[in-house]
Amino acid sequence: MRWLCALLLCSLSACMTRHDDPDDLQLVGLKLGEGPYSNSEFEKKGRGEMIDVEVVTKLNYTNRFKGRYVSVPFYFCDQVDMYVQGLGHLGLYRRDKRWVRIDDGQEGDDNSYGPYHYHTAMSSFAHDETPIFNNKPTILDYDLRRSPRDVCFYLDAGAMGLGIINSVRSNVVRIPKEVLIKFFAEHPRRPPSRN
Repeated sequence: MRWLCALLLCSLSACMTRHDDPDDLQLVGLKLGEGPYSNSEFEKKGRGEMIDVEVVTKLNYTNRFKGRYVSVPFYFCDQVDMYVQGLGHLGLYRRDKRWVRIDDGQEGDDNSYGPYHYHTAMSSFAHDETPIFNNKPTILDYDLRRSPRDVCFYLDAGAMGLGIINSVRSNVVRIPKEVLIKFFAEHPRRPPSRN
């Protein structure tokens, strides 16, 4: 009987383990003033400079996760449990003569073989006073130019079906603060827009 219980528990735990999550996501680079979020409403509202974050993976997110919203949560690596308001939690884009959001339903090129390049964005600062979510511990005020920190992110392809929310998450990618220090040194702070 114990053997049967042990076998059953092992089987159940194997069912709970996700073997299909992508684990090859890598950072390609950061750019200022480019990408799908350049000149966005976020910058116009004083939410910080939008930094284009280019990533690469062997997984074709356009075809694999058709119909799913793919978001990119960003957080401070040493504070995983804190939501950093305004840092990033935006969508994922690819470039195909124009910026195409991954979840817009357009088919990708089934005959193309990776690697696949995608773009999202993070903000260099925010000075908010009120949290968007009342039930989450939130960091409202930060400036990565003044106080650089290690920033982590992953791709989260969410889906809802039969009342159950499930998602497929990539590996976590770290942007070390040393990379941000060098990036900001090469890209001085731009004066605020007069719009």
